[in-house]
Amino acid sequence: MVARHEVTVVTAAWPGGPREETIDGVRYLHMGRPRKGEGLSRAGFTWTMNQVCRRASKSTTDLLVVDISPFTPCFAPWLSSLPQVGVVQSWIDPQSARQKHGKAGPRAVKLRDATLRRCKYLIAVSPTIEEELGRYRQERTEIRLIPYGFDTGVFSYNGKCEKPYFLSLGRIEEFTKGLDLLIEAYSRTRERLPDMKLVIAGRGSFEAGLRSLVGARGISDAVEFVGWVEGEAKAKLMQECTAFCFPSRRESWGMAAVEAAACEKPVIGFDVPGVRDAVRNGETGILVPAEDVEAYAQAMVQVVEDAELRRRLGEAGRQWASQFTWDETARKQEEFYQHVLEQESGGRKA
Repeated sequence: MVARHEVTVVTAAWPGGPREETIDGVRYLHMGRPRKGEGLSRAGFTWTMNQVCRRASKSTTDLLVVDISPFTPCFAPWLSSLPQVGVVQSWIDPQSARQKHGKAGPRAVKLRDATLRRCKYLIAVSPTIEEELGRYRQERTEIRLIPYGFDTGVFSYNGKCEKPYFLSLGRIEEFTKGLDLLIEAYSRTRERLPDMKLVIAGRGSFEAGLRSLVGARGISDAVEFVGWVEGEAKAKLMQECTAFCFPSRRESWGMAAVEAAACEKPVIGFDVPGVRDAVRNGETGILVPAEDVEAYAQAMVQVVEDAELRRRLGEAGRQWASQFTWDETARKQEEFYQHVLEQESGGRKA
């Protein structure tokens, strides 16, 4: 797609990072004042991004593609007359936003909702988000489901190289990721599965609390925190685990579960929005009722003790995950962008 178009991506700056760079033919502008504090960094980037949208109409830009987020709000629908596509990568409701961010949370969500109602064209990255966006659909609104892909060159089946551990990988965050539920479930498997370890990869605000919970359950010797991993190191952890644990209370699109499936690993999760988008219950993994720790523990035991089940879920998972490639994502995005331009500007190309 890049070979046929000029693509500029505006992102936030960070201390010590470049202000401009070109990667794989895409020009990246890192804008806003680099700040270490997340709140100040978000505020600075939000202001700068909106100035870019305001000035875009005076440039040679054909199409604006805007990330719609409550916490880095972009007011492109009010600031620019250019054709626009809003991309919704994550979702949070007012109640959850209040629990996670206090009084500012629902206000940010209300601002996001007002923006969504002004967007004529929207991309949802998961069926769960597509369903949520349906509530904001106006008569003129078009919503296209285009899931993100994964790096097929990194996350792939690497032979039967199972090692005796469950793997949890992602942001260590208390509210949505459900790692407290995983620790409780895992502690209940120890009698049946004394040789199975739990490896937790990632960083986040709940790490200290999670370590305390592990200690309180008396399983510190069986749980390993390996920190943030990416690329081949991340893939190796997935390729060598016995099963992938995805205990989130809610997700927007469970890419880590798709990556694990691509490595032919069964995924264990709760039957909640977002997770059920990324895990086919009984086909690529096992989903149990939300918050049911005992059922989750039983699923962990079942997957370990039944090698044939692991084989069946893993093989089906690899086949299912094969549809989520970045090439396919790019093809669908380009097709939608061209459609928007044809509708809004008589066929003008991006």
